[in-house]
Amino acid sequence: MAGRGGAIRDANNRSKRSDGVVPAVLWFQGESHAIHEEDAAAYKFNMETLIHNLRQDLNSPSSFSGSDHTEKVREAQKVIDLPNVICVDAKGLQLKEDNLHLTTESQIQLGHKLAEAYLTHFHA
Repeated sequence: MAGRGGAIRDANNRSKRSDGVVPAVLWFQGESHAIHEEDAAAYKFNMETLIHNLRQDLNSPSSFSGSDHTEKVREAQKVIDLPNVICVDAKGLQLKEDNLHLTTESQIQLGHKLAEAYLTHFHA
């Protein structure tokens, strides 16, 4: 399915067809919301709206939950206070020469951090 959220909608539809459950959504925020101040200022509201909409779409009310304005976005991420939502910090991971994308090794490290957070907070 094309368009915004298409991959999430497709996964949700597949899980419904197979009586499956989406146990978690792991989210990694890139830097595009830290380029313009208005995007950074709206980040917390937009992220909470995304989480609310995902929970509603998945019928799961408690799951998972520039000019550089990176710090504003990071602070908004840290103060989101919704049940079953945690923030995994990627600050300090090595970037490629483009100073935007993570190196392969950093992607692996981030994957470990995400897995650890999931296993610690959501896996029984």
